[in-house]
Amino acid sequence: GINFYIYKNGSSLAQINPYANYLGAAYALLSQYTNSYLDSPATTSATTYAIYFARNNGAGNVYINPNNELSSIVLMEIGV
Repeated sequence: GINFYIYKNGSSLAQINPYANYLGAAYALLSQYTNSYLDSPATTSATTYAIYFARNNGAGNVYINPNNELSSIVLMEIGV
């Protein structure tokens, strides 16, 4: 399987384990994965987010979007 990690300002914020669409084959096929994470940074300073991914076990390569298909990450700022 594959784990996704969200980092904020260089520090680990959350780990996401998207097994819902994992087919369990010799390679991981993850299609149309959707998730949401709510962060409350409580700051008006600039905040940098990053997404990392890695295999959670075993050996081999992990590819995200190897066929250059549409991928997107959406960030929203919600003002209160």
